[in-house]
Amino acid sequence: TFGQFKSVEEYHWIASNVFNTCFFLYFLQGLSVTATLLKRLRMAAFWQVFLVVFIGVQLFVFVGLIGIVDYWADFRRKMKSEPAGLNKTYYKKNK
Repeated sequence: TFGQFKSVEEYHWIASNVFNTCFFLYFLQGLSVTATLLKRLRMAAFWQVFLVVFIGVQLFVFVGLIGIVDYWADFRRKMKSEPAGLNKTYYKKNK
């Protein structure tokens, strides 16, 4: 139980580890949203990898926040259900 810990530092250590683990999971979810968006825009594979690595390294907090928001807003499901922006006319004609 939590009563066996001797100091506040131990609580801080546990809370920090739990927070970092949860944030990492949301970061992975945010990367998934980013990859889905890039795939939906039909970018070349090289540019997809380059942008995912660049965004993941430089904007990791932003990607984590996208993952947190995606938990409630479900961006990936919405992206899969609608056709891409430039191809809507083509999509409707050939459906």
